[in-house]
Amino acid sequence: MNRAKHYQSKKIIQQAHKHRGFTLVEMMVASAIGAILLAGIISVFLGNKKTAALNEAMIEMQQSARFALDVLARDIRMTGFQGCVDLETSTARALADSRPTDDLAETAITGAVVSGNNIDPPGPIGFTLPAGGLITPVQGSDVLSVQFGSQETHVVTPMTSASAPVVVQTTNPGIVNGDLILISNCQVADIFEVSQALNNSFRHDGSVNSGQNELSAIYGVVGEQNRPRAMRFESNVYFIADTGRTNRAGDTVRSLFKQSLPFTSSPVEVIEGIELLELRFGLRSDSENGNITFVKPEDVGAQAANIVSVQIGLLLQSHDRVRDEDDSKSYLLAGNFITAANHGADRRLRMAFNSTVKVRNRQ
Repeated sequence: MNRAKHYQSKKIIQQAHKHRGFTLVEMMVASAIGAILLAGIISVFLGNKKTAALNEAMIEMQQSARFALDVLARDIRMTGFQGCVDLETSTARALADSRPTDDLAETAITGAVVSGNNIDPPGPIGFTLPAGGLITPVQGSDVLSVQFGSQETHVVTPMTSASAPVVVQTTNPGIVNGDLILISNCQVADIFEVSQALNNSFRHDGSVNSGQNELSAIYGVVGEQNRPRAMRFESNVYFIADTGRTNRAGDTVRSLFKQSLPFTSSPVEVIEGIELLELRFGLRSDSENGNITFVKPEDVGAQAANIVSVQIGLLLQSHDRVRDEDDSKSYLLAGNFITAANHGADRRLRMAFNSTVKVRNRQ
């Protein structure tokens, strides 16, 4: 009997040892190892998250820069287009009272700098910077102005006289009262305001066209050298402005804006994230050797008719702060170094993009 009790007691003790838990030391060691592993996992997660944010910001800026450069390049290449009339030998006669230029050859492409509430030198006739609203042009940033006939041209039906309405062969060309039209053949061209648009017929009364309704030619006269085309006349001004919006950290968001005819209309936001625009204009200094001298917009002076190419510099900024510290870098834009004193010294990522574009309508 005693032997049986002893055996039973020994069995109970063995079972107790078998189900024994962790000691305090073991628990502390396990907790320390777990904390180290968790810290490593969190560190890797945060590192991957930061890398992903940087990559996303870079991709977004590259896409925005590509789009902005394409928009600017397309207009620069069209600069001074007036159908088959060579801008080097003849410039369109500006009849419209609301004309943004008196000499297309001189104003086809110009540059300026935002200074106060104005641009220096002045831009197209009738253009003023937006003021008093949410859009605030960035001081010291450059401004690009381009003027040309639209790529969308319309064949002109032969006119009966120089004062007759201009009739095009396109149904519903989308031209309305008050629009400016550039009409040309291969000898002359005119810029007039549409006083009355009736589908594809456009009057050019003297009430809105320098007191006269006669154009420079009876467009459409049969002849191999007379290929009359009518097109909407465009005058576009590009500048950088604060949008009035902010990111999550309260940083101001900037964008590239476009102001088009009529200049009384509101500017259109082209693309967000453009912090600065820098320009340099290539002047044809030696026609025989093809030498080009690049100068800043304010240094072009009376040589605007000699601009044959444009260097564009864009400084892109990420929407949110993705850097660990404030940006103190300098960036090269169109041959000019932009220091931290001229761009936002915050923790947003920045990238510089540059491109040189040739003006097609100048030799």
